[in-house]
Amino acid sequence: MIIPLLLLRTGKQILDKNSANYISFIGHLDKRVGLLDNGIKREDPNKYNAALSMMASKVSYENQANVHAIVVDQWKVYIE
Repeated sequence: MIIPLLLLRTGKQILDKNSANYISFIGHLDKRVGLLDNGIKREDPNKYNAALSMMASKVSYENQANVHAIVVDQWKVYIE
């Protein structure tokens, strides 16, 4: 009961859990979304696959809109 009253009083807005800006608790622990090192290229499959799988396991806790924004905008990976 107190929280809704505080929100009305302060004018704060609760994020929509389905928006691309919503981040889970796990996402707040580690805010990195890039593939760790700009020197990692697809031509080096060992480093690239390791970095991609580590970041994908972290992103798996996020909602679909957030995952799409990270994969397409940050990682530049386009899924058909």
